Amino acid sequence: MPFINFQNQILNMLRMVENKLGNLQGKTICVLGLAFKPDTDDIRNAPALEVIRMLIEKGATVKAYDPLAIPNAKRVLPEKVIYCNDAKEAVNNCDCILVLTEWDEFKDESLYRGKVVFDGRRILEPKRIGMMCDYQGICW
Repeated sequence: MPFINFQNQILNMLRMVENKLGNLQGKTICVLGLAFKPDTDDIRNAPALEVIRMLIEKGATVKAYDPLAIPNAKRVLPEKVIYCNDAKEAVNNCDCILVLTEWDEFKDESLYRGKVVFDGRRILEPKRIGMMCDYQGICW
């Protein structure tokens, strides 16, 4: 299998979202997880940062939540990002959810009921969650 670089993986995820939603202009996308890995506020090399920048470039509104990394993300992401107080607030009234860090609280299946979900960390059980939502598991 050929090596796929990180930038290509991000572009692939965005293509999948666009294939599902169409033009992202005016769409609201929820990003769950800003940190590079769970249980830290470290955003260095976090895929969420580039994903969010690209979503905004494509005209999407981005709602984001991370238990620890929001203060760090605010320093480097565009001011247009809407930061939420918890995951439930973040997933409310969005067109699509992107799970980008494997925080335990993001394993709560009730967050995703009836939603379009791209799980970039494969934290959800595809067979179970697939019955509740439009689910696509992706793993970097």
